[in-house]
Amino acid sequence: MPAAVTLLDSLTAAVQGADALLLVTRWAEFRQIPELLKVMARQPLLVDGRRIIEPAAVPRYEGIGA
Repeated sequence: MPAAVTLLDSLTAAVQGADALLLVTRWAEFRQIPELLKVMARQPLLVDGRRIIEPAAVPRYEGIGA
């Protein structure tokens, strides 16, 4: 049986403890992801499907799409 979806109140809460982040929107609030990741002890992989984050801004980056 698949795991349930958990809704969170903030972007900060969503990235805490994540193994990977999949970014599929250009919403401005998601441009703060590099700053959130800098303070995390364990860096998740960021898969940027919209290419809105500078690859050098995060330690583990994969860009897809145009």
